[in-house]
Formats: sequence, structure tokens, C-alpha cells
Amino acid sequence: MSGHLIARGVDLVSTRLSLRHVVFGCRRTDGAAPERDQCGFTHLKDEWKKITGPLERNKEKPLRFLHYFIMANYKLKNERRDGVVREDEIYDWLIDKDNAELCGYRSDSFGLVRKIIRSVERYIGVTEGRGNDGASSTAMDTLQQLCGAAFSLHYVLLLAAANFPKALFDHFVRQLESFLFYYIFTKTPTKDLERNFSI
Repeated sequence: MSGHLIARGVDLVSTRLSLRHVVFGCRRTDGAAPERDQCGFTHLKDEWKKITGPLERNKEKPLRFLHYFIMANYKLKNERRDGVVREDEIYDWLIDKDNAELCGYRSDSFGLVRKIIRSVERYIGVTEGRGNDGASSTAMDTLQQLCGAAFSLHYVLLLAAANFPKALFDHFVRQLESFLFYYIFTKTPTKDLERNFSI
């Protein structure tokens, strides 16, 4: 039990040191120290709680969510050329100049935070087997029964498809179920599946 709490604590701290540091690190173009009032620091801090709060209440790992969020929303480039960012690579990925521009947090911190908040809501819905409209879903329930509680890598695709019209999203979930059935049946390595899921 204590080991779980320690690991969860490290996870939370790591997330705050990465994304929160990056998002809150607003700096003036003249290179001076951060101007908290200029960046709306207090409001940004309140918005940040809308990210961490739901994840903590639902006992979801913030770094796992952030990992899936990045893979679902951005085209990834790395030296491995596998289109995957690992949890221990998230901070380095975020501070990369090209990725900073891709995420847009330097020009619009609030825009990125709001995008993450929407994704957190969708992510929690996915973990609870709800459809992209927030309602209970037979297709999602069937998919959840197939994969079990321990497997969550397909959340990347569900997050990426969250804006689909409901009928198309439900069709996508049924196709994903068929794909994952063959993945599980053939015992395909998870690392291969993750590469296939990258955008």
C-alpha cells in the first residue's frame, strides 16, 4: 500500500514539474523574470486544478494520461522514429522548441490548458466505458469487457477519435474491438501496438 502511494506521489510530482512548469513558465520577450499577473497566474492555477482534480479523484495516473494525450493530439518525431513519447520523455518533449510551437503553450497557455481539461473529461469517460457523448455505451462496454481493466493503450485512439459524430465514434469502437481481439489472440507485443497507434 505504501509503495503504491509513494509511486503515485512521485507520478503526481513529476507531472507538476513537467507540464505545470512549462505552462506556468510564461516569460516576457525581453528575457526578464516571469510576470505572474501578466500571465494570469492565479487563474491558470485554478484551471490547473480542473486537470489534476478529476485524475486524482478517479485514481488515474497523471503521467499516463499525459502520455496518451500527447500521442492522441500531436504528430511525434524522435530519434527512434517510432512516433512514441514515453512517460519519462514527456518533459524533454515539451521543452523542445518545435514541440513548444506545436502545442502553442508559449503563445496561448490557457488554450493548451483548456484543451487538456477537455481531454481529461473524455479520458475519465473512456475509463468508465462511456461514449464520446458522455452517456453509457454498449460498444464501449463490450470493448472494456474484452480488454479488461489492466489494458489501456487503446485510450490513445479513443481520445484521438473523441470529436467524431456519435454514430461514427460507435462504429470506430466496434472496429477497434475487432482489431484488439486479434491483437490479444495473437499475443502481439505492446510496443508494436503502441507504434501502430501513434499518429
